[in-house]
Amino acid sequence: MAGQGRLCRMDSIRPLFSKAYLICCALVSLVSGSVFAEGPGEIAALDFRLELNWSPNADDSACPPQPFRIEVEVVDPNSNRVNGSTSPATISELENRCDDVSTCNAFSITPPQAASLQQTGWSFESPLVFGNRRARVNRTATSKGGARFRVQASAEAELVVRVKKVAASGPLASVSSDDGDVTRIAIADLAAQPIDNHGVIHWTLKRIDGDMLRISMADERLVREPNTPLEIVVRANSLVVPQRGLPNNEPLQLISSMIRLSDRETVWTQTSTFSLDSLGNSQPIQITDSTSSQPGVYELRYEVATESRLWSRLRRRGEIVTRIGRPVVVLPEKESVGGAIDFATWPTIQKIKFTEISDWAISNWPVSNWPVRQMFSSRGPAFFSASSASVKTRPSVESTQLIEEIYEGEKVARVPIGQSFETSLPKLRIGYPHHISLRYPANRTLKLRIQITSDLSGEEQSGGADYVVHDFPRASDRYDDENQKWRTQSFLYYANGNERIHITNLDRLGDALIESIEIKSGPAKLATAFEPPIDRSSDDMDASKQSFRMTALRLTSSDWIEAYGKIPRCHSLKSDFSVESIAIDKLVTATTRVCNYASLLGADTLLVDANEGGKTWFKTNQYAPTRCSHRHERDQLEILLSLADRLEKRVVVGLDTVMPIDANPNEKQRSLVALTKEVVKRSLSHRCFAGIWLSCGQNDQPKSLDQARLSEDEQRQDRDRQRAIYDAIAEQCQGKSLLLVDLPDSAFVNRSGPCLVDKSWPNHSRRSCIVPVATQFRGAYECISAEMEAEKRIARKVADLQGVAGQIGLSVRSDLDSGLIDRGFAEELNVWVDRLDPLVVLHDDTTMQMGLQDGLRKTMNRVAALTMQKMNEFASPDPVAQTVHLKWGVENQHLVLLVTNQSPWPSSVQLRCRKAIEWESIGDSSKTVDQVENGRVTEIRLDAGEMKLLRSATREEPQALGMWTSSVQGGAIRIEKIKTDVATIVEKLGTLSDSTPYQGLSNGSFEATGNVGIKGWLHAQYPAGSVIVDDSEATDGKRSLCMKTDGAGSQQTWLVTETITPPKSGRLAVSMSLRAEATHIGSSHQVRVSIEGTQFGQSFRFSETVALPRNGQWQPRKIVTEAATLVPEEVETLRVTIDSLSPGKIWIDDVRLHDFFPTNQERTELQTQSFLAVQGIQRGNLEPSSKLLQNRWAQRLIEASSTDEAVTVETQNSPAHVDTPGVAERFRSWLPNPIRF
Repeated sequence: MAGQGRLCRMDSIRPLFSKAYLICCALVSLVSGSVFAEGPGEIAALDFRLELNWSPNADDSACPPQPFRIEVEVVDPNSNRVNGSTSPATISELENRCDDVSTCNAFSITPPQAASLQQTGWSFESPLVFGNRRARVNRTATSKGGARFRVQASAEAELVVRVKKVAASGPLASVSSDDGDVTRIAIADLAAQPIDNHGVIHWTLKRIDGDMLRISMADERLVREPNTPLEIVVRANSLVVPQRGLPNNEPLQLISSMIRLSDRETVWTQTSTFSLDSLGNSQPIQITDSTSSQPGVYELRYEVATESRLWSRLRRRGEIVTRIGRPVVVLPEKESVGGAIDFATWPTIQKIKFTEISDWAISNWPVSNWPVRQMFSSRGPAFFSASSASVKTRPSVESTQLIEEIYEGEKVARVPIGQSFETSLPKLRIGYPHHISLRYPANRTLKLRIQITSDLSGEEQSGGADYVVHDFPRASDRYDDENQKWRTQSFLYYANGNERIHITNLDRLGDALIESIEIKSGPAKLATAFEPPIDRSSDDMDASKQSFRMTALRLTSSDWIEAYGKIPRCHSLKSDFSVESIAIDKLVTATTRVCNYASLLGADTLLVDANEGGKTWFKTNQYAPTRCSHRHERDQLEILLSLADRLEKRVVVGLDTVMPIDANPNEKQRSLVALTKEVVKRSLSHRCFAGIWLSCGQNDQPKSLDQARLSEDEQRQDRDRQRAIYDAIAEQCQGKSLLLVDLPDSAFVNRSGPCLVDKSWPNHSRRSCIVPVATQFRGAYECISAEMEAEKRIARKVADLQGVAGQIGLSVRSDLDSGLIDRGFAEELNVWVDRLDPLVVLHDDTTMQMGLQDGLRKTMNRVAALTMQKMNEFASPDPVAQTVHLKWGVENQHLVLLVTNQSPWPSSVQLRCRKAIEWESIGDSSKTVDQVENGRVTEIRLDAGEMKLLRSATREEPQALGMWTSSVQGGAIRIEKIKTDVATIVEKLGTLSDSTPYQGLSNGSFEATGNVGIKGWLHAQYPAGSVIVDDSEATDGKRSLCMKTDGAGSQQTWLVTETITPPKSGRLAVSMSLRAEATHIGSSHQVRVSIEGTQFGQSFRFSETVALPRNGQWQPRKIVTEAATLVPEEVETLRVTIDSLSPGKIWIDDVRLHDFFPTNQERTELQTQSFLAVQGIQRGNLEPSSKLLQNRWAQRLIEASSTDEAVTVETQNSPAHVDTPGVAERFRSWLPNPIRF
């Protein structure tokens, strides 16, 4: 019962003492019914379920909410004579119907009469939120809401409703001492009409819909097996029949039926005739039948109709007086969906050639309005619930064709930078899954946003998909034997009808080339398309067999049911079926689709929220949850778990750690522990239940203190307090997993104090069920600055987390609001799995959004098959083998090997064992493992970046493992290609220091003259002549700029550019030639060069100070300052400033801007990697070459060389071109003298 338990106010009754008694009374009343006719010495009884709603009066709507208190009490003069017994009138089943989460602790139960221990009333006090600003106390109150409750009393009873104002002064509130507005209502009057009152507030009181029929079942569960019996009892409860000249005692019909929602098929129907007494009650009506043999969602419908009336006879059906629908879920048979789906067998219903469509609606996006800005808002399932504002047709030019080009003999469409276009899709099969794939040229950068929207009603946009398809040339592409010319990326989509496709080029640096979109249609029941599972047996899905290895799909959005379960038939069902039935149908549809997609992804587990804010998916006694969206919302967890049992998916139930109660932190933590205990108790009966997960972000509880203000001892105490809280919650999990998700980075790496997670906690050697989960963000970034910073952040985080490898989980999320489809994702995940050995791998549904990433399913299946314990390092004595990494473990006395190729080229591993061992490759359909020498030597072939998992077919001891070596597939030919690529990088390193100029600066060489001042520049005007154009000095052209600083002057000499357009790359560097006047002064001349402006409304400055020797010589032009973290669309102003900080003269010439360049740190890192790669090649070690070739700037140099395109500007003093030397000669000329050949 909502509002009961220890969270009630101090003046409440002892609810735990009376709870069992009240439930028994309610059940007896529900089954047996009330008194149906007055007899001698009997008092007629009423049993109503009522709803009280309140809101501000119309006149008060513009005023701040007024705090108030509502009290409801039943007063019955015959309370001791009902049914001839001593049972008093009661109020029970109190339910919070407010949306405000602060109301979860605002209800109180009126203390009962001492003799009866029965509840006779309840009260609500609008919560107050206080804040202190400028010495004033701000107060807000809950202005609208409601409550439902059940009242049982005699026909002469009354309800008393009191509404009082709450006077507040400061943070303490007091209730007015007067009675306030008091309204007395005869309960019998509520049978047919509501009560409307305008007093302190506006409130209405009425019976809830469906209260005129009382339905009870021998088995109240919503989830049933096929062909199971149904025993139902229906009775009229104060049923009001419209008179229309008919006598009250006219017979009525009860039409009971079971109807399937998917096709409206009626499974069975029964008709019973009954009569009403003077109070509108009837005798119980027995209905006996069974559930359908077919799985699905059904509605048990009960309709009361009249029998007479001519019109009813003509229709062969009476006029409907009232109707109630209750949902029933018939479970499917156990479905094994562990296998893959061969989408090649699906029929193609349409292939859209972009160059053949003549009615594209094309529009150009201003940079400030690019859709990429919308991707960084709060996350949600944008692929189904994108607002019409973000996906509607943009203002466009007249319909036209796209620009056509030829690539590899085929026509492709060119999409210019920032351009968006849309068209309608062919008619798809509504409600069916569709496999949609995009085909585009390989070896090109692609950053394309694809949106599919559905217009069901002509006005309402519903459903759809929203993805960013990201691809770029990778180092592994150069060593791919297949040398692919085309690539495809794909996703799964459920059609809703009237789809349109929107495509936008998000790449800021180049046009996109795309060839076609192919659409295939699959079976209505996706599970039938799965191949037989080959990766694991069905027993592996049994969550009762505790295993920390878990691959999961996390449903992060609270409205995932609406997102995945939205089907067009729901629009037509609204007039035919109850809200509850439609909601449960959506839940079943969404759960089935999510489970099937998880299988495609390779995920064996779902992470699902059981509560959020004040809402819950289960019945709880810890607080009064906020309003349900439908009657059975708090049964949804039970339904989902029952379905997951059949769909072979484990479920980890999530709890919102921010408790919606007014209490001190210790009380909230105790409530969280008790809430965990409730959920575990309700879920343990399900085979799929695998544990609890908690979101432990910065806004969640338990919350740590500000570490920066604590001493080391205080930080350690705070850490131990947090650990104790999580340990207490883990004890309630009864051996199931406890996942701590969204932990801040400081929980794993805290350089200023102790960490929450370290080698000592959680201690998995003691079978601890706690798994801290680290979050790794990735995305398709809109500029090179964000992309490079993200790569550094990811690499740094992986390195930091290696200290706790083997005892944590990994959550992979996207920085984008749209789904991300990236063919390199599986390779990245392989590296993270190899280095971190995660116990859990999570993917967010907002990141995946039914995208089908290449190779991801294999990786997820292999993670799930790893050993429960941490994998052990298996080192090789061969230094050449360092590009491949091996780990070993033991599971059920079987050896398990994890083999990861960390190089960008295919590799082979030769494993030699001390005895013959037969190995099985997990997740491989093709034969990639060969065994020779009677099984003692095993050769394992791996593609670039690939991970394989091998398991011994028989029980083996670790001592049977011998040694291993690795080699490059392709032998000497591929090794020579690797050497050539390394030599190319070494040769072109110098070009990175002077990249192509950015055309954002006017008059950088000072050759242009103006009537007033210097064209394109602002400069100091005092003293006169401090900044001039000098015709006698120049390095580029005929003029340079001279700045003279007087040592006695109070101000520095300065020079500022006009406003610069922010570069799309997010990076800006300044290079120039400088010269200081020759003097006898020994110190250097100081010049400060700055890039400054405003971004996000905040000022920024990147500056460097250059020391010029006072020798009168021009210094070679070089980059003097750089800004590498600009966000182009957020930069309001941008300029370059030059300040002469020392007395004397300086000359400036050939000022250039650059927008595509490596930073000084990146250049230094690349030079170091190049040096180590050359050394490694000398010694036969290719590991440094592997790292060098995967460097992003090294790849740019190779691309420029292979395409003969000049991406950099050589310095003016570059030597004339000579014949290209061989590999050895190029190495020799670059290496430092001490180690030259």
